[in-house]
Amino acid sequence: MWDGNDSLAGRFPELLSHCRQHEITVHQAYQGDHHRYIVTRQSSAATEQVVQVLDIIMEHHSLTEGRDRRQGPMLKKNGDLDTSLLYRALKNAGPNPDAWTRSVWNNKAPPRVKFFAWLLSQERIQCRTLLRRKGIVDSTTCEACQAPEETPSHIIFGCPNARQFWEAMQIHTEANWPIQALRDIQPPPHIPEKFFTTFLLLCYWHIWKRRNNIVFRNDRIMLNAALAACKTEAHLWGARLPRSDRSVATTWCSVIASVM
Repeated sequence: MWDGNDSLAGRFPELLSHCRQHEITVHQAYQGDHHRYIVTRQSSAATEQVVQVLDIIMEHHSLTEGRDRRQGPMLKKNGDLDTSLLYRALKNAGPNPDAWTRSVWNNKAPPRVKFFAWLLSQERIQCRTLLRRKGIVDSTTCEACQAPEETPSHIIFGCPNARQFWEAMQIHTEANWPIQALRDIQPPPHIPEKFFTTFLLLCYWHIWKRRNNIVFRNDRIMLNAALAACKTEAHLWGARLPRSDRSVATTWCSVIASVM
């Protein structure tokens, strides 16, 4: 192992050889050599899944000499998986997307913000209620306001930080709204209706970032600082709009600046 007395570059071949020595093959797993490589999980569900996998390997399959034979309706002639067929099958298996789903993915926000908005709509963001169910934290208490349950709807609508933000923007929301109310927010007269969904994603994103500043940095930034960060990003997002609609982002910036 590297002891820090010589350069990492000089020891790289040795480290690479060490990593290769710890690869595991199907044959090794079948012969019962898996315990050296499978890390024991703390959760009972993961332990049960490991038992099920080992049961499948050890009891229901036997290895033979020769090349693998693959069969399936989504394989190419050479035996490789045809991912295009798989993608089309998955796409057609689910229900038709509703208007909210289309608005999340078909707007001008950056991809990472779209993904966050999708997780938010599915109540899958890493709030403390979800982390508690996963066994990662012991308490569901909101670290920003000490409310007993930090849920996605609490973060976006109920927390005082969120209430301050929406009131400053003069966008009507209610503290007790469920997360499904995201799709029902209407544009007020002072914010353009065009690309309003994109503007809402900008708001959700900065409410979430303000919450994370508290949780991870113990930084309780003032509302004006949060609005200033939102205004800066609104200006940057303007470049994502069609050239003929850049004035919409200019209006966003003016609205935010007027309430700072």
